[in-house]
Amino acid sequence: MTIDNVKQMASTNKYNLTDVSFVVPIRIDSEERRSNLKALLKVLIRDFNTHIIILEADKTQHFLCEQTDVEYHFVYDVDPVFHRTKYINQLLGLTTTPIVGVWDADAIGIPLQICEAVEKIRNQTAVMAFPYDGLFYCADNILSAMFRQTMQYEVLTENIALMNLMHGYYAVGGAYLVNKEKYTKVGGENENFYGWGPEDAERVWRMEIYDLPIYFTSGLLFHLWHPRRGWFDNIETEMQNRKELLKVCKMRKVTIMQ
Repeated sequence: MTIDNVKQMASTNKYNLTDVSFVVPIRIDSEERRSNLKALLKVLIRDFNTHIIILEADKTQHFLCEQTDVEYHFVYDVDPVFHRTKYINQLLGLTTTPIVGVWDADAIGIPLQICEAVEKIRNQTAVMAFPYDGLFYCADNILSAMFRQTMQYEVLTENIALMNLMHGYYAVGGAYLVNKEKYTKVGGENENFYGWGPEDAERVWRMEIYDLPIYFTSGLLFHLWHPRRGWFDNIETEMQNRKELLKVCKMRKVTIMQ
C-alpha cells in the first residue's frame, strides 16, 4: 500500500482508488443475487474512494440502484443466455479511469489485497492483477447472510474451515483488475465466449501469449451464496466455448510493445 493510500485511509476512512473503476455486469436471477450485489456495493462505497458502474441486461429491470454515487445502466436483452463477455466490453467502454476492476456481483475481496493489486498496475509491474492468490472460497447461505447483515470481513476470513473452494487451488475468476488501455489493445474480453464457460482461463492464457505480466496477491477471495443454474445452457454452447478456448491456446506467443 502506498503512502497516499495510508494518508487517504487515515483522513477519510477510505482507500484512494480514484484512478480505478469497478464494473459489475449483472442479471438478477434470484433474490440472493440481488442481496449480494447490494452488499458488494456497500463495501466498495464504504472502503474506497472510487468509481462504480453497473450494467444490468435483461428483459425487465430487476435492480433498483439506490446509491447516487453508482452509475447504473440497463440494457434490454431478451436472450435467455447472459452474454457476459459482451457486457464487460461495454462496461470497459464506459469507464474513464486507467484501471478497471471487473467484479462478479457475488465476489467479496479484502481491501488491502485490492489496493496491492491496483498498485502493481499503477507501477506497471502488471497489466492484469488478481486481488487473491487463486483460492476462491464459497460461503454457504448462513455465512453469506451473516456477512450481508454485518458487512464485516471477519465473518468470512475466520470461517474458512466451513467453506469449499469454488474452482480448485488456481481460480482466476470472480474479480480481476486490468490496465484498461493495454488490455483493450489485446482484445479485451473475448466475445466468442457465450454465456458461462472457460472465458476466465482464456483471458489469462491470452495475456501470457502476448507476454503481458500478471500478478496475484496473497490472500483469499470469497463468493457469497446464491442458487445456481446449470454450468452450461446446452451442449452446443459448451462445445463452442471449449473450441474457442482451444483455438486461443494454440496461438503462438507474441511480444508487443508495452
